[in-house]
Amino acid sequence: MLLLVWNRLLTYTRSTFSSCFATGALQSLSAQSVVFVVLFNIALYIFLTLICFLGSRPPRILSSRKWSEPMFKRMSPEETIAVCFCGPAKSTALGIPLLYAMWQPIDLFTKAKTSVPVLLYTTEQICVAHFFVQIFRRWHARVVEKEHVEYAGDAEAGMTEVARENHITCDNATI
Repeated sequence: MLLLVWNRLLTYTRSTFSSCFATGALQSLSAQSVVFVVLFNIALYIFLTLICFLGSRPPRILSSRKWSEPMFKRMSPEETIAVCFCGPAKSTALGIPLLYAMWQPIDLFTKAKTSVPVLLYTTEQICVAHFFVQIFRRWHARVVEKEHVEYAGDAEAGMTEVARENHITCDNATI
């Protein structure tokens, strides 16, 4: 069953690429249209990544209130990175069948022309995600280091408190 689904998705993708080239849809678009679509797709991917980041790691002020703690629970850095890469990732396998189902009565040239932004988004998300890998790698290292310092500080404070309590009980025992 899964093999059948993959085969169908690959067929949609291949037929879309083929129809874009066969009908001349790519060549018929103006340079301004392509530049606009590329810049819009990049902005959309960055915006969706930001929404995913804020949804998975809301600011501490939202999660510090007693009433909002269950609603704004913060995910671990690893889960946040996974959400940020999976959330905005929309692929040709999702967009093309939807596009062809919505525009079924329209001619092939128009379908091919309207599928160009979806095809460009797929390649652009790979390029932009490459840069996000570097950004999230630095962010993850900073967060882990900060948590390690906070944990070490808490452990040291706890040991000092235990030592202080032991000292007080020793003083009370000698009095």
